[in-house]
Amino acid sequence: MKKVLSSLLVLAVSFSLSLTEASCTKKEEEETKEVVAEVIDGAMEKAQEVKEEAAEKVAEMQEQAGEVIEDAKEQAAEMAGEVAEGAKNMAEDAANKAEEIKEEAKEIVVAQAPTTKGDPAKGKEKFELICASCHGPGGKGDGPAAAALDPKPRDLSDPAYVSTLTDEHIFKTVKEGGASVGKSPLMPAWGGTLTDDDIWNVIAYVRQDICKCQYKGK
Repeated sequence: MKKVLSSLLVLAVSFSLSLTEASCTKKEEEETKEVVAEVIDGAMEKAQEVKEEAAEKVAEMQEQAGEVIEDAKEQAAEMAGEVAEGAKNMAEDAANKAEEIKEEAKEIVVAQAPTTKGDPAKGKEKFELICASCHGPGGKGDGPAAAALDPKPRDLSDPAYVSTLTDEHIFKTVKEGGASVGKSPLMPAWGGTLTDDDIWNVIAYVRQDICKCQYKGK
């Protein structure tokens, strides 16, 4: 813009000097000055118009750039939210799948686990003869002698509890007494009355007919 204005001024001055050198009359000089003044004023007005148009254009471009930036921010925020939600859903799905696999593995282990050794029929005879007085005929801990005991005998018909006990744990409890496994000392040791086979038979009976369960782990 400054270059254009400077060129116009130089042109006007050159034109004025040329007229002066040609011995123009005073009137012609005045007319020439007026022409030059008009040219300069026109150039200044045009320069101002161009300046204002340029300022408006810059303002427009800045506003458009601001809108583009805001749109980009909103889109980035939306994408970040979608990515985070997707990651959360994937994590939940993975956790659920892991739990399903864990349960399936537990079922497979239980299904493949060998059943308790011993003869349930023989175990029933010993259970009714020795165990039922405290544990009750159905193993619910409600035998005739249970009323005088505190704590009460365990409910052996509860699969949720008995399935957490290994056969070896039950064997030790029966043979050596409750105190041997950190339980009530009111549970006596039957190792002097029952043979190992008798105890395994009782365990087989409890598993098959009373709790109807096998060891599933804790």
